[in-house]
Amino acid sequence: MPGNASGTTWTYLQVALPSYTGNILDATLYVNVTGGNAAYLGHTSNSSSATGDATQGLAGNEPVQTINNPALGWLGLDVTSFILNDYSNSYDWAAFQFSPYGGNGINSSFSFSIAEPGSTPAIPGNAPYLRITTDAVPEPGTLLLFALGGTALLLRARKA
Repeated sequence: MPGNASGTTWTYLQVALPSYTGNILDATLYVNVTGGNAAYLGHTSNSSSATGDATQGLAGNEPVQTINNPALGWLGLDVTSFILNDYSNSYDWAAFQFSPYGGNGINSSFSFSIAEPGSTPAIPGNAPYLRITTDAVPEPGTLLLFALGGTALLLRARKA
């Protein structure tokens, strides 16, 4: 069952807000587009009641952007300012709403893959997700592991 927004149908989406270190530099919501020609994405400014269950139908009252003629496959949507708001209010979930965009008499639709529990088929690898980039610097131990791994790859490449 894909997420669909067409005619007068809206699709709701909630994504968990993970803990992080450092300062958020950007946040991108990724959806795997499976069809459609246009949609409007809205963000719910107050998701304090969100539980992770999109059937709550939390309306997107803040305009994020209009999506026109998206290519099939992964689409990244900049939601940085909205995610910063959610964190500053200590919300556990970010809530969004996709709705049809019928500007200029266009009959619009928009669909994307989901992985809701109980959906058919539930395909976790195609579920929408939130990618947050911070300015956090890895711990020295992590940097050492990366350096050792890189050295091992260089040594292996030279032997070949």
